[in-house]
Amino acid sequence: MQITENDSYALKTAKIKRAYFPVTSHNNGNESEIQELIFFDVELESSTLTFPNENNHVKDALISVSKALKRNFFIMFDNYFAGRSFSLAAAAAGLLKEDKLKYFAFSGEVKENANIAKVENLPAKRKVSEEKDLFFVSPDSVDNLNQLTKLNAETVDIPFIQLFGKQKTELEKNLEKISGNEIVNDYKIWVGILGGDKSLVFTHTEEMLENTTEVWDELLLDFYEKINKLYQLPYYVNIHFLGSLSAFAFLSGIVFGAKNKITIHHYQDGSIFRVMDFSEKSVRLLKSKTKKYEKVKYSVGYTETESEDAAIVIYLASHNPKNDAQEYIKSNLKCSMLFLCLENNQGNIDLNEEDWIKTVAEIYSLVDEASELIGKSIRKYHFFMSIPVPVAFGFGMAYGDYKKIAVYNYDKSLSTYKKVADSDLSKNLKMAF
Repeated sequence: MQITENDSYALKTAKIKRAYFPVTSHNNGNESEIQELIFFDVELESSTLTFPNENNHVKDALISVSKALKRNFFIMFDNYFAGRSFSLAAAAAGLLKEDKLKYFAFSGEVKENANIAKVENLPAKRKVSEEKDLFFVSPDSVDNLNQLTKLNAETVDIPFIQLFGKQKTELEKNLEKISGNEIVNDYKIWVGILGGDKSLVFTHTEEMLENTTEVWDELLLDFYEKINKLYQLPYYVNIHFLGSLSAFAFLSGIVFGAKNKITIHHYQDGSIFRVMDFSEKSVRLLKSKTKKYEKVKYSVGYTETESEDAAIVIYLASHNPKNDAQEYIKSNLKCSMLFLCLENNQGNIDLNEEDWIKTVAEIYSLVDEASELIGKSIRKYHFFMSIPVPVAFGFGMAYGDYKKIAVYNYDKSLSTYKKVADSDLSKNLKMAF
C-alpha cells in the first residue's frame, strides 16, 4: 500500500465513521450477514485507497463513489467480499452524520452520476439487517444521493390520512395534495425504509364504516399499529393528520395522546389547510383549562337524577345532531344531557390556528366541568358529535383515556345513532403513545 507522507498524517488524525452493509453468500443468496466499513473522513492527495479488499469490483465501485461524492477518501473493511452493493454504505459514510449512520444498513450500487442502482438479494439483506436491529436502506427507498442526505434530518414529516366511504382515487388525490407540502414530500423515503408498504400512511375503506364496536375497534388497532411503526424511525416524527369522520377521529386522538409532534390538517372546498401545528409547541395547549368561554357555549338539556351517566352532544359543524341525539338518549340511555355549540358563526371556524386551539381547549374545559354544570357526579360520558374532524381529533388528544366513555355515530340507513366505541368493551381504546 503506497501512500504519501501528507496522506499518512491526514489518516492518522482523521475522524472515522462506520457504516454497515449486508453481504449475501455466493452459495446461498438467501443467507446474509452484516459487515462493517470504516470511512476516514479526510481529503487525500492520492487516488482512492482501500484496505484490505483488493478485488477489481470493489476498486471500480469506490471510484464511482468518489466521482459521485466529488471527493477522495480512504476506506477499510472488516472482511473480504465481492460485489458493488457496499458502495451505498460507502457513500452514506461520506454524506451522513455519525449519529445517523449507526441506525442503518445500506445496499445499492452508486453510479458516477449519483444515482443508485438496484442490486441482488434485497429481501434477504433486509431480513438480516432487521434481525440486527438496523433499518434497511436500498434503492427501494432512495434512488439518488440527494435523497440519501435526507437521512441527516432531525425531524421527519409523514402524512397519515383516514378516509372512509371513498374510492382509492380520492385517497391518492389527498395524499398528493398533502405531500405537495415541501416538508412532507419526502415521506416515501421513510415508508421505503420501513418496508415499502404504502398503506402505512393511511386507514382507508371504500365502503362506509359499519357502525359496530367490533369494526371500529379493529380499525383503531390498524391506526395504532401503523403510527407505532412510523414512530420506530430513529427521528423525531411529526405526523401530518388528515381525517374524514369526526367520531373516528375523536377515538384516534385518544389513542394518539398528547405527547408527540403532530400537525393537523383540515379538508375544505377541495383544498387542505393546516389548522393546528404542534411540531414545535406542546399539544398540552389543547388541555388549557378556562372558565372564560369565547368560542363555545353550553346548555344543560336536562338532568336525570336516576342515572350516573351523562350524554355530551357537541354541535360545531353544519348538521345539528341535537334532536336525533336527544331522541336516542331518552329512549336508550335515560341520562342527563349537556349540549355544546359555537358561540358565533355556527358551522364555521375561521382558518386561524389560535381559534381552532381555543375551540378545542374550551370543549375540553366544559366537558371536564360537566358534572358541575349538570349538578351531579358522572360515572360515564356518552358522546354524540357533529364537529370538524380536526376539532374531534384534537379533543380526543386532550381528553385521553382517563374516564369511561361511549361514542356514537349516526347511521343514515337506520336514521338513528349506533354505539361504535365503549371503553368498557373496546380493547384498543386507550392512549398508546
